[in-house]
Amino acid sequence: MSRPIRILHVTSSLNYGGLERLIVDICLSMDKSRFQPFVACLKYKGDLAPEVEAAGVPVTALNEEVAQSRKYSSFGRLERLIRSQGIDVVHTHNTGPLVDTLFARLRRFAPIHVVHTDHTRPTWPDKRKYMLLEWLASYWVSAMVAVSDAAKADLVHYEKIAEQRISVIDNGINVNRFDEPSIPTEQWRRETGLAEFDHVVGVLAMHRRQKGITHFLKAIPGILRQFPRAGFVIGGGGPLQQEHEAEAKALGIEGHVRFIGRRNDVVDVLHAMDVYVLPSESEGLPIGLLEAMAASRCILATSVGAVPKVLADGQAGILVPPKEPEAITNAVCELLRDDERRKALGHEARARVEEAFSIQSTVSAYERLYEQAVQRSARKGA
Repeated sequence: MSRPIRILHVTSSLNYGGLERLIVDICLSMDKSRFQPFVACLKYKGDLAPEVEAAGVPVTALNEEVAQSRKYSSFGRLERLIRSQGIDVVHTHNTGPLVDTLFARLRRFAPIHVVHTDHTRPTWPDKRKYMLLEWLASYWVSAMVAVSDAAKADLVHYEKIAEQRISVIDNGINVNRFDEPSIPTEQWRRETGLAEFDHVVGVLAMHRRQKGITHFLKAIPGILRQFPRAGFVIGGGGPLQQEHEAEAKALGIEGHVRFIGRRNDVVDVLHAMDVYVLPSESEGLPIGLLEAMAASRCILATSVGAVPKVLADGQAGILVPPKEPEAITNAVCELLRDDERRKALGHEARARVEEAFSIQSTVSAYERLYEQAVQRSARKGA
């Protein structure tokens, strides 16, 4: 092929989130002499879109005028975009984009190549129709990717997809983006109402049941009994934010907890934390965890999904069982008592993410899949 291979990422939106951050980093890190990225958002562009557009990557919202509706169909618009831009490979992210791409492919005379990534689910099993569609799709996509070994095992177990049809490409991040905060940490704490506290313990996650924020909140009273001058920050939006704010009030801890919503200053938020907590009930390979590691944070996480692998079975962070607030309480208190241990774990976390979860290795693996899909088609046509 004389021109770069044209890759279209299809996602629901580019709002703040781990999946969306991964798409942006893939687009920014690809070898532009060999690949030309595009993004199609089935709903609306979202807050991360300007970052990728500023790098010259076109972002198209296919249903912006009905962004609040859950009932939409965009495969016709998607098919026209694929055709008008001469797309070679469509990279779908989760089931909704995969379904629309399937219908777009059926409408199109010339075949397109599809690489599909399943970024795992909040809970398994998923709705039967989605699992059936993904099982069917496993037979016609050029490549099916899981974001971790644990995520692959779920696809095999729940969706009965043949193991040999699924590749594993670990998520990765741009590690250097987290080297330094944009403003001094003390200034950020003052502006966020956290300067009055001796220690700051935080969570950055969507307010969904899967993320286990309720277990973190229930751990806080026990922490405050031993560290009455500790403060807590919870970043991220989502459907359960108001419920969690009410829970903090019911627990009598609202004076120590700051709910800061969705943020575009994630690096600054992370550097303000003495301990980063991931209290999830289930996970694939969370981008937020990798970001905290890149910021050299001391990490406490539940032992779910790929988290133990990411943290090298506890060498780069503390692991506790899920859904056990008391375990979070005890581990946080131990860490707050030991400045040197927190610092050492932060260094281990940074070294681990640099070694095993950089965006360069993730992008290289996807680039190989894109090239293989196009090369197979060229051999068939020869």
